[in-house]
Amino acid sequence: MKRYWEKLKLKWNLKSDLHGIWVMLVFAVTGFSILFIKEPVFDLVGYDSIESRPLRVVIYILIIYPLYQFLLITWGTLLGQFRFFWWMLGKMNGRLIKLFLRK
Repeated sequence: MKRYWEKLKLKWNLKSDLHGIWVMLVFAVTGFSILFIKEPVFDLVGYDSIESRPLRVVIYILIIYPLYQFLLITWGTLLGQFRFFWWMLGKMNGRLIKLFLRK
């Protein structure tokens, strides 16, 4: 477990164990927040009335992915980790864009 933590700190350029704990806390709070926000947002867009399973999956991704990113930056900023999460979102979105732009 310790070797994994050290590799993660190196990969994410975390300055200390405390920095790593704050980052993990932001991820946890963001994931937990999605649970509370998801249902009202889905009610607002009428998600439950959509019968097509593939369409539901696409709408789920189109709603949850940007909402998660917004919450990640918001919680990261509130907990003093804006710079790390701005970098992390750039990395995540860069990979996603490369995936879609492959020839």
